Amino acid sequence: MGKESSSVSHALDRTEVRSWNDRYLLFLLGVLAGYALMGKGFAYLGAPPIFIGEVALLLGTVVLLRTGLFLSCFTTFPGLVLAVMMAWTLFRTVPFIRPYGFDALRDSVIIMYGVFSYIVIGLLLEDGRRLDQIVQYYARFLRFFVPAAPILFGFCQYLRDWVPYLPGTQVGIIHLGAGEVPVHLAGAAVFALVGFYRPTAVWIASLVMAVLMASALNRGGMLAFVIPVTVAAVLQGQFRAIVKVVVAGLLIFSAAYAVEKSLTGDQVVARQQLERKFEPSQLVENAESIFGASDFGTPASTSTLTPMAASAAAPFATSPAAA
Repeated sequence: MGKESSSVSHALDRTEVRSWNDRYLLFLLGVLAGYALMGKGFAYLGAPPIFIGEVALLLGTVVLLRTGLFLSCFTTFPGLVLAVMMAWTLFRTVPFIRPYGFDALRDSVIIMYGVFSYIVIGLLLEDGRRLDQIVQYYARFLRFFVPAAPILFGFCQYLRDWVPYLPGTQVGIIHLGAGEVPVHLAGAAVFALVGFYRPTAVWIASLVMAVLMASALNRGGMLAFVIPVTVAAVLQGQFRAIVKVVVAGLLIFSAAYAVEKSLTGDQVVARQQLERKFEPSQLVENAESIFGASDFGTPASTSTLTPMAASAAAPFATSPAAA
């Protein structure tokens, strides 16, 4: 009788743990949605030095330990590689804290946010059904996020003076960067390519528009979208469909570029990062600068991250700790 009551009690405890862990998963999804929709404005929610990203990380660490599956996260090759990278990052960061202070910690935090990977692994190992829930929630989110992306991004870039600041900061409530938006859109495009979401014409047009707007301002963002989407299209056997879309897009782009050149001539005007405009010549310049020096002599992005690093760091790269 005692063993039976003990077993029942243990089962109830595990059920309660899973209930709290399910709530955390919803919280984490909400945080990710906030980063995607508001960018740095959402990242600054909180009080220094604890912001929303740090809250999610600390709570997630507790959740991971409560699953009892911490060691299981290191049983795969990617998990081991990430652990080695994080250990090496700590090893190369600690000696430089004294001379460089907070800057050393800020540079290392992008890698250390890899803890979120282990948190998600632990949650999925505890209950595999959560993967289906994540896919369903993400599909619902993309239904309105992608159509809203060009509107939100355009508002942040071209009407930034109208965006109110968060109290006590110089950061707009909505602050979407040209480097992070294509990363989110790449995830949306790959999600649709593998068959988890059936896009509409409006959805596709919105995605293309947002990518072009961001690519005109940031070549790293351009690559962060093009590379994963191309790889996914090839692996899914949909490369021909992508080629058709690209060819049609290039024809429209070439026409727009020709019209711009006929109106402005070949006059070259030096542009600074914040003065870049959404126009065909700017996209051409960014594409050329990927393979060689830009004619304008200015870097296409102030970011020191490679597109691969940007993809790995997003969406938490907007955190104040990584800013």
